[in-house]
Amino acid sequence: MARLNSLLFKVFAWFWSSIAITIVILLLISSVSFTDLVSKPLDSRKVSGIEKYALFIEKRFNSLPTSKQLQRLLHRSSRKRVLFLKGSTSEMSVLSGPVPESVDLNLLAEVDDLTPQYIFTENYHAIGPIKVKINNEVFHLYEVTPKRNPPLLIKFSLLPIWLKFTVPILVSLGLSFLFTRGIARPIRELRDAAEKVGKGELSSRVPDKYVGKDELGELSADFNSMAEQLEASMGVQRRLLADISHELRSPLTRLSLAVGLAKESNEEKREGYLARIEKEAEQLDQMIGSVLMLSRLETKQQHLDLQEYVLSDVLIPVLQDAEFEAESLGKKINIEALPNLNIRVDRKIVSSAIENILRNGIRYAKSQINFEAKVEGNKVQLIIEDNGLGIPDHLLSKISEPFYRHSDARERNSGGAGLGLAIAKKAMTAHSGYLLLSNKPTGGLRVELVFNSLGEATPNT
Repeated sequence: MARLNSLLFKVFAWFWSSIAITIVILLLISSVSFTDLVSKPLDSRKVSGIEKYALFIEKRFNSLPTSKQLQRLLHRSSRKRVLFLKGSTSEMSVLSGPVPESVDLNLLAEVDDLTPQYIFTENYHAIGPIKVKINNEVFHLYEVTPKRNPPLLIKFSLLPIWLKFTVPILVSLGLSFLFTRGIARPIRELRDAAEKVGKGELSSRVPDKYVGKDELGELSADFNSMAEQLEASMGVQRRLLADISHELRSPLTRLSLAVGLAKESNEEKREGYLARIEKEAEQLDQMIGSVLMLSRLETKQQHLDLQEYVLSDVLIPVLQDAEFEAESLGKKINIEALPNLNIRVDRKIVSSAIENILRNGIRYAKSQINFEAKVEGNKVQLIIEDNGLGIPDHLLSKISEPFYRHSDARERNSGGAGLGLAIAKKAMTAHSGYLLLSNKPTGGLRVELVFNSLGEATPNT
């Protein structure tokens, strides 16, 4: 069903409004421009009725009657109607009864057409004339009704033809202009905004006054939303390129420096420089791999090899590596019992996401990290907590952005390129899940990976 603010309803309302306004204007014009005397052909039923009166009068007189005789006869036969028998002279013209002074029957003499018809004047309505012949004297019979306005349809039919065509055309043109202008303006604004965006002006938007609730307004709102996302995406892309350039510059500088020193050093020192070169090359390879994965996840070009796995088979290898790394740093990972269930995921991508978060937790924890997996309905929650300093609340939404570092939490000498949380967030989005970050009341960061839809969990049988 069409909404009241939809274009369909507006077109429907415009059409019927045009008809209604046309009728009202024609009615007003017909009332204002009604002339002193207008006429319309009489239908056969009315003609038959008044002809009976004429025949009755003709049969009653064999000789020319007096005015009083005619008046008495008309009075007896007219009943509730006023009959007017118009003779060749005023003395021979008689009425069946009195009429108001405003009824000017002399106007009937202006009717040239003597065929039976409706005759309308400002103060009365008449039907006739019907020819009555008495002893070779010719009379014309009329039925008169004082102060009778013609019916609406008759008023319309009495209007001039040119007026009947002119009024609807003018009304349609006027309303069409207003209606099309109301449609054309938002379309023009939308076209201009699209043209500017196409030329690179990504900040261009359709003005708010053209963002309404009909289809065009919704289209404008969608365009503005698209333009905002495009502007944000381009901003992220530009920032990502700048960050990549900045992040690659440090290992490349160290790599170049190590190559230069290796060339100038003796055999004994060269081995150390070569080891440094190998380390920097590995770091570059890891960073480029992370950037490529992040890029594919952001553009939804990363192929997901979704398969059903036992949850513990996905988690245990990652947790064992994390335990070894934590132990080497004098820290401990507490692992709650893992639920026995199956989960449908891309194992490689999900393992990488969990591994990134665990490494962050190990890096910033004071002494321990807690890991828990639980099921709520059809959702699987993986919860990773550390007892570090945490992150200021106003920065929680930013630390999952690529290359973002907070001075209190991430120092460049702590390792990492700032891509771990960004990759984890995009990996969860790719699985129709989401990533939640919060600070624990007792201190430390809490990270939740929630799987649903694509990551739908089913009990393990």
